[in-house]
Amino acid sequence: MAPYLALYEQVLYSNIISVVNEFPTGAQRQRYASAAITFRAPYWDWAAAPPAGQSVYPASLSDPTVQVTMPNGTTTIKNPLFAYTFNPLVPQDMFYNPFASWVETKRYPTSWDVAATSQNNLVAQQLDNSRLSFRDRLYNLFTAYSNYTEFSNEAWIPDGNPGNLDSLESLHDAIHSLTGSSGHMSYLDYAAFDPIFWLHHTFIEPEAQVEGTFTYVPGTVKDDQSPLTPFHTDATGDMWNSETARSVTTFGYTYPELAGGNNTNSSIKAAVNSLYGSTAGSTGLSSKAKRNLIDREEAVVPVQTTVAQAVTSDGKRRQYLANIKAQKFGLDGSYFVHIFIGDFNPSPASWSFEPNLVGTHGVFANLGTSTSDGCQRCKEHQDSGLQVTGVVPLTTTLVDKISKGDLPSLDPNDVAPYLTKNLHWRITMMNDTEVPRNAVPDLAVSVVSAQVKPASSHNDFPQWGDFTVLAGITDGRPGGHNVGDLC
Repeated sequence: MAPYLALYEQVLYSNIISVVNEFPTGAQRQRYASAAITFRAPYWDWAAAPPAGQSVYPASLSDPTVQVTMPNGTTTIKNPLFAYTFNPLVPQDMFYNPFASWVETKRYPTSWDVAATSQNNLVAQQLDNSRLSFRDRLYNLFTAYSNYTEFSNEAWIPDGNPGNLDSLESLHDAIHSLTGSSGHMSYLDYAAFDPIFWLHHTFIEPEAQVEGTFTYVPGTVKDDQSPLTPFHTDATGDMWNSETARSVTTFGYTYPELAGGNNTNSSIKAAVNSLYGSTAGSTGLSSKAKRNLIDREEAVVPVQTTVAQAVTSDGKRRQYLANIKAQKFGLDGSYFVHIFIGDFNPSPASWSFEPNLVGTHGVFANLGTSTSDGCQRCKEHQDSGLQVTGVVPLTTTLVDKISKGDLPSLDPNDVAPYLTKNLHWRITMMNDTEVPRNAVPDLAVSVVSAQVKPASSHNDFPQWGDFTVLAGITDGRPGGHNVGDLC
């Protein structure tokens, strides 16, 4: 667990105990005291299938008020997970407007005016529209990546494996971008002020091991023994490091799927398959039976012939990925890359909601990197041309197209010409302003195919291999495949 999340949990716990102590001695107080003992920081799983008919963006985050029990009875209060109210707002700390004027955090704000309001209904809609992409990305990361550097970090590795261009950091960035949509969560400068930041990071905590790097001089070489300043392990000033913070049990907690000693490799694989793999890619990569899912998944699951159409002569399944590479700080702020298969509305404001959207990827950056008074470190990154990568899996949508009769099969001879005609990508800033594809520094979108041996049991993972760049699908188009890039 990242030490800063442990500190966050401790602060929450101390406040819980203070609230419990406000109740008079008796059965009610004792019940709350018993519950407090088992409290652990909550997390938000944005990739798992939500309960039937519900959004992956739960009401506990989007309802502006919540009913709570107080010592003197039940009352309605502002929902602390809906927004954080600055008390007080210090404009010079926020630096840029409208963040220097907004007295509470915003999600998908109606504008950048002072009077803007959050549009949580739109946050829910666009997260739901990309959830299958999030699920497939997370499952692919767990099953296809064996190198932790590639698994965890989004920086582009020249001459790397074209099958390893996604990362937990990149997927983390997409959730930030879509949740904020020009609000606080969209920008590195302000994201941690939004309460949803903490639910997001408690879920994706392995990526958070990089915290503490801001205390090091640029060029410093770090290893697992480097101190994660300023987080202390004790009152004498000793610091946590990546090795001492490696196990969640060090901090006295676990996750439901790992409870009761279920932390062996086989039990972890079974949990991943259960949560994300039962229909990932909809071509039978995991061996667990399909679950009842909602929305687009309902259209995909009944297609029994698809598995056979995806099988190679040696029993492997075909998978297709859209690789994305671009400069992280190339557009003076965070931006979206929308991937479509099929027609879409020409209005940029509709793109993250389109039925033919495969997935929206977010590049998570700072504001003002091109201004003279902006973040110095960000300007250094911009000057260095830092390139990052992400992936939008295509197979689930291709299977859906087969079910509708639009595509004969997943054979490359069918898929390549189909994607050449129907695969599209567009770029917008967080406020839905379109950016020409050829105006995005180092943008390159290309398609990669893979052959995957399905898992042999519910507690095993599929085996990925035979990654091939299908350059002709996007070559010659704005922001398409670049000769010499393995993306």
